[in-house]
Amino acid sequence: MDGNYLNSFGGHGQSNGKFNNPWGVAVDELGTIYVADKDNHRVQMFDKNGLFVGKFGSNGHGPGQLHNPLFIAVNNANHQVYVSDSSNHRICVYDVQGAFLFSFGTEGFHGGQFKFPRGVAVDPQGNILVADSGNNRIQVSTFSDVVTAYQVLR
Repeated sequence: MDGNYLNSFGGHGQSNGKFNNPWGVAVDELGTIYVADKDNHRVQMFDKNGLFVGKFGSNGHGPGQLHNPLFIAVNNANHQVYVSDSSNHRICVYDVQGAFLFSFGTEGFHGGQFKFPRGVAVDPQGNILVADSGNNRIQVSTFSDVVTAYQVLR
């Protein structure tokens, strides 16, 4: 079965709606598309037709800033967006409008610490699963200060 091409949007650049090495993409329940724009160090938001509607994050290491964001997950139950902020070794959490809420994780190898986190997902219970690539494991986090680390099977 062949897929049917519907649309594309973007192009190379730094202006709104343009990308410099896009990585992860996620869609919320309202159809808003979130794209991790890695080398522009931001997340851009588009409507279901690919029209630019907003952005969040900027290059840096402070609260709400991003350095090489890679993947995105949306939790529709609590209206939060999780971004793997890979070179800052953390997950940044925003609301669906792009307002920074908090981040979790620091660089390291203990539970709750990351080394270049990549993929991020939300399970049906609201747990956050993170592909902790530099530590070769998947970490499952809740916000009750309990973190469980699972080694990746090879």
